[in-house]
Amino acid sequence: MIDIKKAQEKFINFTKNYDLTERKIKMKQTHSIRVMNVMKKLAEGIGLNQEDIELAKLIGLLHDIGRFDQYTKYKTYKDHLSIDHADLGAEILFSQNQIKEYTEDEKDYEVIKKAIVNHNKYELNTNELTEREELFCKLIKDADKIDIMYEGIEIFWKNKEEELEKQEICDEVYKSFLNKKLIKNEMKKSELDKMVGMISFIYDFNFKQSYKYIQEKNFIEKMLNRFNFENEETKRRFNEIQKLADKYIEQKLK
Repeated sequence: MIDIKKAQEKFINFTKNYDLTERKIKMKQTHSIRVMNVMKKLAEGIGLNQEDIELAKLIGLLHDIGRFDQYTKYKTYKDHLSIDHADLGAEILFSQNQIKEYTEDEKDYEVIKKAIVNHNKYELNTNELTEREELFCKLIKDADKIDIMYEGIEIFWKNKEEELEKQEICDEVYKSFLNKKLIKNEMKKSELDKMVGMISFIYDFNFKQSYKYIQEKNFIEKMLNRFNFENEETKRRFNEIQKLADKYIEQKLK
C-alpha cells in the first residue's frame, strides 16, 4: 500500500526546489495538499477500499506537480500562454522516473499517469480509458474543481470586493450558465465571468459526493454573499445563477 505520509514528505521536499516565497508557487503547494484531502473525502464517500483511497490521495497530491516548473519558467498558470501543466506533470513523474519517489507499486502507474494528464482537460475521452482509469480521472477532476471553488472564497477575490462590485457578467457567459454548460476559459472577459465559470463547475461534477461536499460547505453562497453589486442587472443575474445552482445541486442529491 502507498505510504502517503512518506509521499507527502517527498512532495514537500520537491517543492522546496522552487521559490516558496513567491505567493503563487506557495499557493500550488497548499492547493495540492488540500486536493489530496478532498480526494480522501470523495474516495471514502463513494466506498472505495483503503488501498484505493490511498491511491486517490496520492493522485490528489501530485496532480499539479507540473505547475511549479510552469510558473518558474513562464510566470503564468495559463496553459494556453505557456505549456499544458498536466502533460508536463506526467512527463516529470514518468519520463524522469520521479514517480518511484512516491510509490514503487508499478501496477498503479498507468492510473496515476492518466489521472494527472486528464485532470485539466475539458472532456474525458473515455474510449482511451479503462473503467478504473476513468474512475480516478473523474475523482481528481471533481476534487480539483472543489478546491478551486474553495480558493474562490478564501483567496482569489479576497479584499477585491469593491473592484468586482463594479463589474458585469458578459451575455455569453450568462447564457452558457443558463444552458447548464461548463464555461470555457476563452469566454471569460472579467473577474465576474471567472466567478460564474467557477460556479459552472457544478455542471461537470461526476459524483453525488461532490455535490454533497459543496452543499455542506455552502460554497456558492459564501462566494457570492460578500458582494453588493452596483449594477442592477448584475445583481439580478447572480440571484438567478444562485437559484439555478441550488436547484441543480438539490436535483443531483436526490
